Amino acid sequence: RIHHDYSKGCYKVRIFDREIIRTLERKKYTLDFLENTEKKERLSYVAGIFDAEGWIERYRKNLRIRMKMRKKEVVETVAKILEENGIKVVTFEKDNCFLLQIENESEIEKFLFLVPLQHPKWRPAMAEGPNPPGYTRPTKAGTVGCDPERGS
Repeated sequence: RIHHDYSKGCYKVRIFDREIIRTLERKKYTLDFLENTEKKERLSYVAGIFDAEGWIERYRKNLRIRMKMRKKEVVETVAKILEENGIKVVTFEKDNCFLLQIENESEIEKFLFLVPLQHPKWRPAMAEGPNPPGYTRPTKAGTVGCDPERGS
């Protein structure tokens, strides 16, 4: 089922078929499907990851985009795809999680131009360019992307 979550301004999918759920759980972090895909599909994959696990924040008067996850392979794959498209990223480990960061304004501008982001949290950044107003990092701990309690 697909339903609209009005409180978050997005659509959600629910799957009830147990066989499909088991297959998805087994393939959750398998990235080999990206090997023979076109640029558009690879950037769409990046968009999906950033829609779910990324945020924009101000740090010492500068803007940066970040993503935080427990799976190193996913962070490395996203970094590789972005670097293939001319976007410079920094990856590092912190608090038993892996982070990807885009700092430079020109790199942020490239990211916002190339990656087809869909989540409403990105709209201020896309409307304003590299200097969106306010602080757009998710406020709930469970939405930050690396929560040891929930195992993500």
